[in-house]
Amino acid sequence: MNKIVSVIIPAYNAEMTVKRCVESIQNQTYKSLEIIVINDGSTDKTAECVSELAVGDKRIKLISIDNNGVSHARNVGIDNASGDYITFVDSDDTIDAEMYECLVDLMDKYDADITHCSYKNINSDGSIVCVGNAGKVVSQSKNDAIKCLISGTLFAGGMCNKLYKLKLLNNLRLDESIVINEDLLMNFELFQRANKNIVYTDKAFYNYYANEDSSTHSRSSLRKSKEGLYVSEKILSMSADMPYKAEAENRVACSSLRLLSDYFFADDKSKYKKERRKLMDKVLKYKEQNLYGRKNDRITISMLRFVPGLYVCAYSVYDKLRKKKLDPEQNI
Repeated sequence: MNKIVSVIIPAYNAEMTVKRCVESIQNQTYKSLEIIVINDGSTDKTAECVSELAVGDKRIKLISIDNNGVSHARNVGIDNASGDYITFVDSDDTIDAEMYECLVDLMDKYDADITHCSYKNINSDGSIVCVGNAGKVVSQSKNDAIKCLISGTLFAGGMCNKLYKLKLLNNLRLDESIVINEDLLMNFELFQRANKNIVYTDKAFYNYYANEDSSTHSRSSLRKSKEGLYVSEKILSMSADMPYKAEAENRVACSSLRLLSDYFFADDKSKYKKERRKLMDKVLKYKEQNLYGRKNDRITISMLRFVPGLYVCAYSVYDKLRKKKLDPEQNI
């Protein structure tokens, strides 16, 4: 008998996309699925859309809760999952038909605890950019996988492109106090729990739909940087005497510099004067420890220290002209 994959879908006011999302899961070549949609206090017809799909498919379960955010919705889904494996899909995204068959096959072939794949960026104009997709398969120890996770190389740190053995989530839930990098923190803890291989294929099975109106794009840059640093520091606190401690230290240093930069772009700069001073001291200490390997980072530090106004002007122009890179390096 095939093992069951529990698919958790948090959905908030997703009437325009949730049907497309759920149908892509129903159409999987791997049929042993439990599809759990968490209606996170939607005020539109999200629940009705899912209920219509559930009429003809007993694998679909709809759970309606008060609105408490995506992490809480995912946690509710975890609490109600009964499969052998668990995974997540965002309600405005889709997955290719072979995704779960491939990830389950990799679980069996490599005796893995976690398997994951790459993804496609689908832009608002309909253009598609694949990340990887060369058919590469990499089997890693948990320490090597954690190094990639922390440093942002090889694969993305989100939860939606990953399949986990459900037992890894025993007494572990997402941190509902943060909304940025909560998936990275959760993955770090799940990767630490893995006793067997963690296997990655760069086949781009997950389809991420860019949406400028989504919560991801509308969040405050300053809040994003603050919570990014919080997560980086938490990861470092759990990396003592571990082979990936150096990567964790580097992440804290880079997160600190990112927040320092954002302080200079804040609308009310005087409000953060004290915080900037303290953070600048930390950044300079990290620089002395050679934690900034990139020349651009060292230049940024010098400009923020001595000519912050010039940095703000120069970066504003650069940010408009540069080609933004959001994807991980695929060079392992």
